[in-house]
Amino acid sequence: MRVRILGTALTLALVSAGCTTTSNATPGPARVNPLPADVQGLGPAVFVTNDGTVESLIAVARFGDEIAGVAPLRRRAEVALGDPRLPTVVHGLGDDSGKDGILEGGRLTDVELPQNTYVDRVFRLGPSLSGTGTWCLTIRADGAIARPAAESTCETARYGGAYWSAAPDMWGGINLSTGAATKAIVLPDYPMAASPDGRYLATVTDRLILADLTKGTAKPTVDLPEWRDQPGVFTKDGYALVHDQKLSVVHPDGTLRNLLAPVSEAAFSSDGRYALADDSSGLAVVDLYSGAVRRIAGSSSKHVPYLVVAGHQALVVEIDNPGIDHPGPASASAVDLTTARRRAVALSVPEETDAQVMDPVDGLASLQLRGSGDVLTITTAGTVTLAPRGALPYLPLPGGRVLYRLDKREDALLVADDRGGHAEIRTGAGAGEDVGDVVVAGDHLILALSGRQPPSAETTLVRLDGTGKPLVLYRGAVLASLG
Repeated sequence: MRVRILGTALTLALVSAGCTTTSNATPGPARVNPLPADVQGLGPAVFVTNDGTVESLIAVARFGDEIAGVAPLRRRAEVALGDPRLPTVVHGLGDDSGKDGILEGGRLTDVELPQNTYVDRVFRLGPSLSGTGTWCLTIRADGAIARPAAESTCETARYGGAYWSAAPDMWGGINLSTGAATKAIVLPDYPMAASPDGRYLATVTDRLILADLTKGTAKPTVDLPEWRDQPGVFTKDGYALVHDQKLSVVHPDGTLRNLLAPVSEAAFSSDGRYALADDSSGLAVVDLYSGAVRRIAGSSSKHVPYLVVAGHQALVVEIDNPGIDHPGPASASAVDLTTARRRAVALSVPEETDAQVMDPVDGLASLQLRGSGDVLTITTAGTVTLAPRGALPYLPLPGGRVLYRLDKREDALLVADDRGGHAEIRTGAGAGEDVGDVVVAGDHLILALSGRQPPSAETTLVRLDGTGKPLVLYRGAVLASLG
């Protein structure tokens, strides 16, 4: 999930128990309250400040230090804002024209960006790679920068990988290790998946189309219903998916490696190693590399399963004889795909008729129950949580917890644990403010709140257990990078 940041009127928030908001407004960027002593592990930080006309960069040795009176590192600079833990870019303007840079870990390093650079937002493309959206740049943690093409855009694909485009109907891939782009070719629709090395793209019309960008070819392969949002993943020798009730790997030349049949549903690990499939005998883990099939003990073909995977952990929701007007008993369990072992989940799931897969989030996979609207989420560590209607999965947390945003609400976040408990966290956002990116800091959160009028900015404090009141830390400053 990406969070839209409005201009640079961003508010930073920390929340901790027993703290109260001070009301002594300070003109211009300033620290309002010191960082509480129990907030540990935070390093250097770089902020963007805005006096209404000019943006500047201010660096501090440790997040929580005073910023008033600190000489700017840059004046008149554009910064691609997003998660402050990601490497991002600075484009020098005006007084600092030509003085570009990379922000990573709370430190600024001078670099030279490509000519005619425009920066807006930064987001994660891969484990050690970030990218900017409009006029795309790829940014590695070691400082290497690449641009697929002038005025190109970059996006992550729904079923893994990343792609770029600079012209209608033309798409290329991005290598998630190096940030290098492969050449773009014409496709009938946008890619739903890209291989990690950026060589192959997959899209769907009434057939699965696999593009080999090194050869510049796009080959129609197996037949698929045009209307179906078909899950799949690139694996070592092709694209894995279910078609015609068969779990297969389709090679870019169109040849098939059939693994299991008849299959009604399947979910895939994002690294292309495993699939969890439902066939006429129940659930099975399929090794997409070797083709080995391992049966899951206790599964039954009489139940309708709904499947999602985070890392190598799968969430299974089974509904007994579901029907639109006749809810049936439902249960949830988790499967470790590396061992093919199933375990019970200590959560009470209401009777249901149906479930739907929610949009994927880094480190999380979720199902929403149709009747109650409850949301079940599994993390890559195998933690399963249950949250009420309106909860949107956002971040995995330590201690068997998951952080959720709340639909159409900016005043609170929700933390759910693996025992069925949950707590609301007040963000301190007021009317006209949006909650931006969130950083976990031990038992606290650092939040970014966006306002409508620069240079409005604040900072709040609430513990992950939901106790305490918001405490303003900084006003008039946007956290751009954090070590």
